[in-house]
Amino acid sequence: MEQISGTQIAFAVVAALLAYVAIETAASAYASPQPVVMEQPAMVPVYELRRQQEEQWLKSGFWHRIV
Repeated sequence: MEQISGTQIAFAVVAALLAYVAIETAASAYASPQPVVMEQPAMVPVYELRRQQEEQWLKSGFWHRIV
């Protein structure tokens, strides 16, 4: 069995400390996301959306170029 030298132990300790610092830094830099809001969006009937789109289309004047 091979002996582990003091240099190898020191290197392993330094590597473990660097890994720990990297993980802690990443954890603080990438904090957990904002809590998810479980709220339903406003339900609008399709015919109301179409009416709003047609109204916006007529107001825009774009229809003059088509006709």
